[in-house]
Amino acid sequence: MDSAMKHGLFAHQNTTAPKTEHVLPLFSLKGRTAIVSGAGAGIGLAVAQGFAEAGANVAIWYNSNKKALDRAADIEKEYGVKCGSAPTKFG
Repeated sequence: MDSAMKHGLFAHQNTTAPKTEHVLPLFSLKGRTAIVSGAGAGIGLAVAQGFAEAGANVAIWYNSNKKALDRAADIEKEYGVKCGSAPTKFG
């Protein structure tokens, strides 16, 4: 039984606040890996950059935009994380 539910209803006061005085570390993705599709440009690229800025390593999947290879190198250099790209296989 999930502790969030009690007799089919949501239980109240079943969480505790993080014990920290700083908020920013709560948003850290250091040591995690994010996979982003369509990150060769546009919104996907911005999402990949955001994950990298938060400390995540990033895997970029792309269909036809081979600029994703260059964007992955740019992300590695700018944010100091590991970033690679690979084509997706649709169909």
